[in-house]
This record gives sequence, structure tokens and C-alpha cells, in this order.
Amino acid sequence: MPPVPFRLVGILTLWAIFSQSEPALAETPAELREKLVVLYKAKDWPAAETVARQIVAQKDASNKDWRNLIGVLRQSGKNQEALSERLKLVNRPGAESDDFNGLCWAYLAQNQVRLALPYCEKAVALKKSNWAALVNLGHSHLLLGNKAQAQPFYQQALGFIRKDEELNNGPFADFDLFIKNGWMVADSQSSKQWFA
Repeated sequence: MPPVPFRLVGILTLWAIFSQSEPALAETPAELREKLVVLYKAKDWPAAETVARQIVAQKDASNKDWRNLIGVLRQSGKNQEALSERLKLVNRPGAESDDFNGLCWAYLAQNQVRLALPYCEKAVALKKSNWAALVNLGHSHLLLGNKAQAQPFYQQALGFIRKDEELNNGPFADFDLFIKNGWMVADSQSSKQWFA
């Protein structure tokens, strides 16, 4: 048998190596979700965002998967991207009151009250006991200069607030933000006092 040329030996050797190794399998949605939990706990936001985006890109991604992506983006300080993803979430089947309320607050926090208002209203329409949505609907009216229209929503919200922590992290923190940013300062101060 004549000798095999060197180049052909190299090609055959490479073929033998690659043909024996199995191709890497794509991670299942369950594996990706587990990986996301680990990355979230480790506060590895760039890696968590990559995995969360892989999850929502799959056809069977759930609304919870979208909420997880939004949470990662918010933790990363990517509020505009989080807002964009919230818009996608509220247009998915099964969007809930809290999804609409999250979008409502995202707009309120930027003082884009007219954009916030319909989402605040939808959040309350979907769940009349959602105290955060009731507060945000009140905030919408307050920031539009309609303190009298805000009051009934604040009153309703008080009926569902059960803990001081909810009051402190909810309406009080919101009013502090409005005052700090110079938005309807006098009305925000008096509304905060009313809640107290």
C-alpha cells in the first residue's frame, strides 16, 4: 500500500476527532430558568440578562419569564429597556393587574403622567383591591393637578394597605420622590400628611 499523503492524514485525524464528539445540546427552558435563579442570587446582572432574554425568546415563554427579564433589567439600572419590555408584557395574553400597574409606575416615575393614566386605570379595572394600583391612579390625578380626583383613590387604597411597610415603601416613598423632583410639591406634601 502506498503511503498516505501528510495533508490527507491531518484531515482524516481531524475528522476522526470531531466525528466522535457529540454536538452541544441546547439548554432546556427549565435548565435556563434554574440558571437564571443562580445568576440572580449572585447579582450577575449581565449574565442574568443574557439568560432571561434566551428564555423569553422561546415560543413557550410565560408571563412570569417576562417579569423576570423586567426584574433583571431594573436591577441593572436599565429602566428604559425595562419599560419597553413592560409594554410587550401588557400586550401578552394573561397580563395581570400588577403588570399594568408596573407600567403605570414606570411612566409616573418619569413624570409622563398622560402615558401612565390608561395603564393605571386598567390595573384598577383588573383588580379593584390592588392598593398599589389605586395609589398610582391617585398619583396620576394628583400630578395632573387634580388633587380632588386623587383623594377617592387614596381613600380606597387605605382600605387594602395592611402594613406600615407598605405605606412607607408605597405612597410615602412616592410622595418623597415627587417632592424631591419638584412635581406638585404642595399637593404631594399635603397628600402625604393625609396618609399619615
